[in-house]
Amino acid sequence: LSGSATAQRWMTTSPTQMNRATPTNPHYSSDSNSNSNQSPPTPAATSRLRTDCETQTDFDEVTPAPPEEIAKRDRLIQELKSQLIEEQNRTANERRKNESAKEALKKLLIEKNTMERKAVRDKTTENTPRIGQYKLVRHGDSFREVWVDGWAQEELDKKMQQISNERNEIANASALLKKRKPVGIAKEGTTPKRSAANSLSAQLAAIQTDGTLPSTSSGDDAVFRRPEEPKEINYQEYIELDEIYKLRREHMKKEELEVLAEKEKLDRERQLHLRELKRASNERDSRYKDHEMLNKRYLLLSLLGKGGFRLVAVLPEQFLSSFLHRREALG
Repeated sequence: LSGSATAQRWMTTSPTQMNRATPTNPHYSSDSNSNSNQSPPTPAATSRLRTDCETQTDFDEVTPAPPEEIAKRDRLIQELKSQLIEEQNRTANERRKNESAKEALKKLLIEKNTMERKAVRDKTTENTPRIGQYKLVRHGDSFREVWVDGWAQEELDKKMQQISNERNEIANASALLKKRKPVGIAKEGTTPKRSAANSLSAQLAAIQTDGTLPSTSSGDDAVFRRPEEPKEINYQEYIELDEIYKLRREHMKKEELEVLAEKEKLDRERQLHLRELKRASNERDSRYKDHEMLNKRYLLLSLLGKGGFRLVAVLPEQFLSSFLHRREALG
């Protein structure tokens, strides 16, 4: 009895020794096709299994949002959608208004430019008879454009001719007055002394009462009359006539200066007239004469001049370079 009791006590109190003698693995498969040499699970697989279990536990622990919050979120989404639709509609309306305003502005600019072109053409046509124009003149087998002056230039030429003729008349009258100048300069109220030649001529005139002068020929019937000598004038008349001629010469100078100023003004008008004629001709031959739009943004109204695009392109570069230098100087 004591021996059997001891054996039973050993079996009940030493389970660890039995487990240590016959280890068991719960992950081993009891299938007949399993490998008897299969190794036990690695620590990495054990940790992955533990992580998957924890992750699954975390997903299970997420609580759903309450219905009030979901409804509030849906209302906010609907409000934002309605605001977006309103803004899109407002933007579309503003875009349509801008397009209509652009079209109206374009129409007004074209109408204004058309009227300005017509006014410039009318003014050029009106100034053509006064300033001049080009006319085709046949030169051999070909025709050539020759500039023909208008009536303004002809009037100025006539005025210059009149001034020249009057100046010549004044010069001749002054020369004749110098011949009639009294020899003896006397004081006011007294008559100048006569020369010997004048006294001799007076005596001959008194002797010849019949109006004939003695002939210088030897014996022929030919009678020669001596030319009349200029009438003698007193000193006061000489001074007055000389002063009148001086005033007339000064007046002629003023008139000549005025005519020259008018000619310079007419020359400037002629240059502008020629430039406008050339510009109008180039504008008629240009492909941009019908108010085209460039890049849906720039409206071409009038042609400033042919061949000026390079100059216009160079000027902004000069301004930009000067601006950059000034900016560098300011620091």
